[in-house]
Amino acid sequence: MRIEGMSALVTGGASGLGLGTARHLVERGARVVLLDLPGSEGEKAAASLGSSARFAPADITDTEAVDAALEAASAHGAVASSGRLGPSPLWRHISTVTPTFLSW
Repeated sequence: MRIEGMSALVTGGASGLGLGTARHLVERGARVVLLDLPGSEGEKAAASLGSSARFAPADITDTEAVDAALEAASAHGAVASSGRLGPSPLWRHISTVTPTFLSW
């Protein structure tokens, strides 16, 4: 899978596996938006990844907060609006999920 030029929204992106995934993507040329709880280390994490990363604070169980985060991400150009399916839980915002493309 070609990652360069790809846009990704990474949930839990402020730390742990989410941050590791975001770092992996950025190192290969992707733009990422880290979605994590307000009050997390999301801003710091995004800054550590450079200009290809942004932080969007939201609790994924809160549809309105996720909508706002996705709007902010869209302004960064990191989430294609064609992937959005309207107001709904987060999983409905993602049209295709391919978790097997990472090779560590």
